[in-house]
Amino acid sequence: MTDTPDHTPTPEERKARAEAAMRAAEAAAGALDGRDAPEPAPRSSPQPPPEPAGGPEEGLRALGGLFAETGVPAALASRAMARLGPGAAGRLREDPWRLLSVPGVQPGQADHFARALLGEDARPGDPRRGGALVLHLLTEAARQGHTVTPAADVLSALERLRFPDPPRAVEAALDEAEVLSLTEEPEFDEEAFEDGAEPPEPEETLGPARWALAEEAAAEGFQRLTLTAVPLLDEAALKGLRDGLPEDRSLALTAALRTGVSILCGAPEGLARTVTEIAAAAASQGVRTAVAAPTDRAAADLAAAVPGGAAQGFAVTSLHRLLEPREDPSAAPGAVLYERGEQRPFDLDLVIVTDGAALDVELCAVLTEACPDGAHLVLCREPGAPPPAAPAAAGRSGGVGDRARRGAGPRAAVRPARRDHRRGARRRARGRGRPRTRGRHRAGRGRRRGGAPGRPARRRLDPPRSRHPGRGRPGRRPGRGR
Repeated sequence: MTDTPDHTPTPEERKARAEAAMRAAEAAAGALDGRDAPEPAPRSSPQPPPEPAGGPEEGLRALGGLFAETGVPAALASRAMARLGPGAAGRLREDPWRLLSVPGVQPGQADHFARALLGEDARPGDPRRGGALVLHLLTEAARQGHTVTPAADVLSALERLRFPDPPRAVEAALDEAEVLSLTEEPEFDEEAFEDGAEPPEPEETLGPARWALAEEAAAEGFQRLTLTAVPLLDEAALKGLRDGLPEDRSLALTAALRTGVSILCGAPEGLARTVTEIAAAAASQGVRTAVAAPTDRAAADLAAAVPGGAAQGFAVTSLHRLLEPREDPSAAPGAVLYERGEQRPFDLDLVIVTDGAALDVELCAVLTEACPDGAHLVLCREPGAPPPAAPAAAGRSGGVGDRARRGAGPRAAVRPARRDHRRGARRRARGRGRPRTRGRHRAGRGRRRGGAPGRPARRRLDPPRSRHPGRGRPGRRPGRGR
């Protein structure tokens, strides 16, 4: 109906016309989308039942019923409950591949569970399966110490798992916000850069959001402590504390009191003694100091070994007690929250962690955020110390040194107690220090029986024979190998 000079539409008529036009446009768009779609949408899975109204007992009962229905061992229910929370049954009905996030579950087991639950709708190319596989691969890499993994490696691993469209799986994981994509600009030397050459492409890496963000927070915390630090004592006071100390302990004391972040390496006995000396010296000058051990028992043993005990003026406690853990029902399953942090930092000037190698990336982020601006942090590590039990131990080979690579200050090595090496020196002076080699053949200067010239000769384990004929061992020709 068109408007004429004799008829002017009322507001109600205009509103009705607009609604009719919108409905027609939506219908046309829907028809166009249906024509351009490559394949029909899969059948919708049944809606998950409502979450149990009770507490964890009701959730565990519902999860046990689901596992009994699909043939999953009942022993897995407690682990799935701890990882997915009281509503684990409903979450698994909605996305059965979430079972892959439970520790110990492998991709084949998660696929079996999905087929038992969804039947024919459990397709290999399901985006939910792809996102779960990506998160599983990144989590396994984090347990090996890699908080991020090159995207090319993830795509190759998905191909080995026979996922039809690996890039689609990565997109599905990114859409769930459980995985982050990070791009790091490559470093290159401008002077060695050839004219006309293309700069290297930035490398894309993927990482679980939980640990990738924690590592960024830890790196920023190390850098902040390094930039905001000032010497805790003046030069005269520091010189007075260094008088009479061995060179290694003097360097460790200087690094702790003059730089924001320092790393102290050495054997356990030497580290414990040096830590107590540094803490006692700093506390004697009015520096607020705390020593954090990995456990309560380790803190008690260290406090008992301190001469004078609490009279030294510094606190010795476990790291978790220093951070003041708190309970929060709204926290994610398995998460530990602390009172100390950016909003409520330590009232300390110097924090010494006796076992820095035991810091996982999340605890390291919490620790650096809890240190106020201007505070000094000392991380101790033992050569060859085992990695932390929690995932994402950045750099298994370097431990704390790799974790603090973006902001850590100097390193000090504590040497073990000296031993009397004079006897060994006298033996070497007389030529006895070098062990005697049996069979004086050298690599590349012999011919093995049946071998080619120039190959290393077989090592002879018998005593050297005489070079004179007739003085060799009976039954063997002099100068011949076996």
